[in-house]
Amino acid sequence: MRRNLPKARAAAYASAGVVLLVGLLAMVAATTWGTRRRRRLHDEKMQLRHDEALENTFPASDPPATQYFGIPANRRARRKTKAH
Repeated sequence: MRRNLPKARAAAYASAGVVLLVGLLAMVAATTWGTRRRRRLHDEKMQLRHDEALENTFPASDPPATQYFGIPANRRARRKTKAH
């Protein structure tokens, strides 16, 4: 009986190790799956917010301003018209 005890103990440790390894793999797989799912849901939510923000803007076909006052020559012309 004593001779079988170390073999039984070794088998118990081996099976416990397998159970722990399988549990660890399941935990890693669940975490990875959850992270991917959260990232996908976040991306979808951000896409919807972006689309809603663009709906409230002017269309791209709006004409630009008639004069660009960022150009120095146009600034001078504007000052002259204000002075008169």
